[in-house]
Amino acid sequence: MQALQTIPTTPAADERSASLVWRGRFAEPLSETQTETKKKETTPRNTQSSNTWATSLWRDWARFRNTQESTVIELGFPIPEDIGDFQEFASMDFGLQRFIHEIRRQDGTPYPPETLKQISAGLQRYLRNDRNMHVNFFRADEPSFAGIYKALDCRMRELTNAGVGVEKMC
Repeated sequence: MQALQTIPTTPAADERSASLVWRGRFAEPLSETQTETKKKETTPRNTQSSNTWATSLWRDWARFRNTQESTVIELGFPIPEDIGDFQEFASMDFGLQRFIHEIRRQDGTPYPPETLKQISAGLQRYLRNDRNMHVNFFRADEPSFAGIYKALDCRMRELTNAGVGVEKMC
């Protein structure tokens, strides 16, 4: 069994300011930066890319939306360019509902239903992993985000009924 060793923090430190270091079973403590780096390193590259794409899409939409006159009178104006900067979930839910209904591909065509789901999942992962916010956009019984759940369901049904993202079997 290994013992604790007393190592002074400075050459002139007395016994009261000495720190105990365990040699063996435990590694040296990690800083917050090191912990965050390790967490990011374990996230697959495709997932990181998806999260970056979703947050970039949000940022671009927020910038556009904030230039519209109708946005000035809406809840949560101005819409934060970083989705994690909302002060309350009600404003975030309100913004997300409009985002889901308004976003389009760069050529103006609508995103397929599954892509909308992936965009929402990317935003949710960003909020959970990078902003430490516990959110769940995909539960009907989650009161804070009931609006986004319904908006996503509604928009996906609209697009499916219009034949967007539907493969025809021959």
